[in-house]
Formats: sequence, structure tokens, C-alpha cells
Amino acid sequence: MLVTFLRKYKVNASFHIPDRFEEGYGLNTSWFTREKLNELGSEFLLITVDCGISNCHEVQWLQKRGATVVVTDHHSITEENLPDCIIVNPSMKSCGFNNEKLCGAGIAFYLAVAIRSVLASKTGKLGELSKKINLKRFLALVALGTLGDLVELTKTNRVLVRAGMEVLTGNPPLGIKELMNSCELCGSILTSEDLGFLVCPKINASGRLGDNHTAINLLIEEDRLQAAKFAKKLSSHNQERKRITREAKDYALKNINPAAVSENKIVFVSGEFHIGVVGLVASKLVEQFGVPAIVLGPAKSKGSKRVYVGSARSVQGVHIADVIEKCSKWLIKSGGHAMAAGLSILEENIQGFEKNISSITSCINYYDIVNSIVCDINCPVDILLSDSVISQYNLLEPFGPGNETTVFIDNSAQIVDARRVGGNGEHLQLIIRGKLSNYKGIGFNLGEKCSDVQKNPTKSIRYSPTVNRFRRTTSWQVRVIDIM
Repeated sequence: MLVTFLRKYKVNASFHIPDRFEEGYGLNTSWFTREKLNELGSEFLLITVDCGISNCHEVQWLQKRGATVVVTDHHSITEENLPDCIIVNPSMKSCGFNNEKLCGAGIAFYLAVAIRSVLASKTGKLGELSKKINLKRFLALVALGTLGDLVELTKTNRVLVRAGMEVLTGNPPLGIKELMNSCELCGSILTSEDLGFLVCPKINASGRLGDNHTAINLLIEEDRLQAAKFAKKLSSHNQERKRITREAKDYALKNINPAAVSENKIVFVSGEFHIGVVGLVASKLVEQFGVPAIVLGPAKSKGSKRVYVGSARSVQGVHIADVIEKCSKWLIKSGGHAMAAGLSILEENIQGFEKNISSITSCINYYDIVNSIVCDINCPVDILLSDSVISQYNLLEPFGPGNETTVFIDNSAQIVDARRVGGNGEHLQLIIRGKLSNYKGIGFNLGEKCSDVQKNPTKSIRYSPTVNRFRRTTSWQVRVIDIM
């Protein structure tokens, strides 16, 4: 977003995304070689996006070498020992936008808004150019960033994402359009689920596999054929990412003691994980066990000592970044927010860290919080999926943290066909009878209930509506969450 925005002013804006395997996360100095500093000159502007708030030393190092630094970040941190530079971070109490819970892209957007506002007030060519820049188009990127980072859909975020989805449905930027085409997203129906589960993972897969720049090259590309090549490459990365994640999850499950999970109210596992997917594995373990999860994998060692890098994912009621911070004495560094966090740790400290954090989570009584947020609405499938009702339901978009997808219940669903699908038959494909037509349904990880449904086809089901896309046609179907 900022690269595209600044280039509209003819600014020579270059970019760098740290290699998570070689450089780790966040602002670091290793990329700024002597040659790179000579190229940048004696004075240059450095803007961080979604990082930098904990990089006091690195900011100071760069300032001594001619940098004016602007840190934009959203990660939580105590307001002590902050970088001595301009900081834009709504997680800080001193920020005028405190508690808005914007993602990195949202903060970058408001920085662009502020720059344009100042320059548009000037006379001459600069002011006229500023007035012609259509900032709404940048909201397509804000929507992807907000949904992809799973930040809470506060009032501000809902406005930003809703406006961004309008851009994506109408005339999206070229790179995103090619990426949406690769996901076969067509027609007038576009949901937050489409973006969060189809588009965002492809953008994410690039960095997870060590290809740092293909995703951003796609998003700033202005040639359609080149953008299509980038989109194809991201799709290939995503398939490989899925394979690695699947194998990593299987490996994790073999090394998890369910009794310890139940007692400690946290999943903690370390091993030979590909560090590009530890966050995804943690998310899947949260889904399976219903408690926070931390997954650690080996990274580059510091001298003779082995270092592990980990990702944490949480549930409503547990601010995982705060919990990890309480165990900071065991860590090299950590950071994050309520639902997700990252950390690095020496191998020799893993056992002590696990014991320390388990003693904290085992005392948290959050099951009542988790259970209380589920609210089923009694509505037969046939009524909900009617044109008039589903169009009203769609007005509730975007869905995500803070505005969860509504769960409905049909106490007398007539299932006329049920079969197991998926590589191991783990999913359940259904046909549900309606008055005028039948409806397709899919129940992820419900394959084991197939025989029972076939014997007793009238069931109570918990479900949410979802979009079915097949051969460039779209229709509403049912995602079955549970069958009773």
C-alpha cells in the first residue's frame, strides 16, 4: 500500500520484507549492508509496517547512519524503552487512536490518509496531485490485511473492511484481481470467508516458504500478464504450504499428551517443525483442542546454542501475548496481541518455559467465556437460504473476531444423501431436502457420522450458510458444524 501510494508522488520507494528464516521477524540491521547504505545515501526515510515497536536498538543504529524512522505497528508493548522516533501504534495508551485494534495495513492506510491530507492542503502541482489520489482503492488491501491477521472487527475495522470488499467486488487492483481469479472468485457474491480462507493464505504462503517478495510484487504489479504469473506462483506455494502444514500437524499430534492438555489448558509442542508453518499448526491445534496452543520449531542457532522460534494462537478469554510476557525471563524475545503471538527461545529454556506458562494457563477459568459466545438461532435451512432472507443475512458481513459467523440450528433437517469425502473420508458431504429444491452441505471433520446419518436421516444440525463455487457459478450451501 505505502509503496504504491508513495510512487504516485514519484517517490523512489523501495521495500524489504525480512526473511523469517535468515533474519527473523521485524526490523533488523543485517539487510542494511555497506552497499545498501551507500545506495540509500547519507539521508533516507525508513517506514516500518507491522513491526519496529520493540526494535529500539535497531532504530538507533539506523538513525546514526542517516535514517529518519517512522514506526507503524500494532503489537502490544509496555511504553518503556520505546524507539526514539515517530511512532504510530494504536495499542499505545498515548496514541489518539488507542484501542482501535487496527492491523498493520489499517495503520499504513491512516498514515497515507494523513500524508495526503497535508499535501492536498498545499497549492501547486503537489496539492492537485494529492486531490486526485483515490484512497478508497487502497481499502482493498486493508480488507485483506484485517481479515488475514484476524484482528477484532471493531466499528472502525468493520467500516474499513466493508468498504474494501466493495472495491474487491467491483474493480479490484490488478494484482488482487488476478489472485482472486486464481481462487475462482467470480460473480457478485464475495464473503469475508472467501478472502480469509482463499485469498489471504496464498499471500501468506510466499513468506512462509522463504519467498519474501512474490506476494508484494503481485500487489504492486501493473502488468496483467506478469501479475498472472505471480498469482500462479503463489498458488503453487500455497499447495506446498498445505502439504507441509498437514504433515506438521500429524507430527504434532503424535507428540501431544491429551491428558496434559486437559490439565494445563494449553497445547505446547516443540520439535522439528518447519518454522514457516508453526502458526498454522498452532491454529489447527486450537481448533481441535479448544485451548491456546504454542508450537516451536528450530531456527538459526546463536553460536553453539540452538534457538527455537514459535507461534502461539489463542481462544476468546486468554490474551496470549500477555500470558507469554509473564514468562519473558525464559525467552530471547516475544510479541503479539490477544489472539496471536510469536516468540524465540533457547532450546535449553524450553522445558522451564513450558512449566511456567502451564502453571499460568491451568489457573485460567475461560471455558465459560468460550461457551457463552455460541448463540444458536432456530431457523430451518429452507428458510435461511431463501433469496429474501440470505440477502439480509449477507448485510451482516464482514464476519470475523468480534463479529463471528452466526450459527443456526435446524431441528428437523431431512438429509436425503450423505457420503464421506476427503483424502481419508474425514469430511461429510450432504444433500438436505428443501420445499422447492435441495441444498448442498459440507461438514468438515464429520465423516465418522456418515453411517449414523444414513440410518437416521432426520437430524438436528448446527450450521452456517456458506458459498459454493463450482465451474464459475455460485450458490449458497450449508456448512454443517455439528449433527445431533
